[in-house]
Amino acid sequence: AAQEVDLFEALAAGADALGLIYEEADSLDERRWDDWLALFLPDCEYWMPMWETEEALTTDPQRGLSHIYYASRAGLEDRIVRIRSGRSPASSPIARTPVWAL
Repeated sequence: AAQEVDLFEALAAGADALGLIYEEADSLDERRWDDWLALFLPDCEYWMPMWETEEALTTDPQRGLSHIYYASRAGLEDRIVRIRSGRSPASSPIARTPVWAL
């Protein structure tokens, strides 16, 4: 019975995580920047690592290349200020967020 409870909890956690991913994607696609920022705690670390090799991602944002790295939510807030200003060439036009479910 304990194993069934663990499986149920794992499935519920997975559903919660997937819901969060979809909420993030929808917030970005719909340009609901404040809703997107609300998903992150002030002391969050936002990191999109790059591929170091064909099989492995970088493991340290301080030592390897990253697509995006912010040490706290303040970096995300600054990014939104640049997007809203229209002075962020890297953000114009704003791309849609791909989400794949396995």
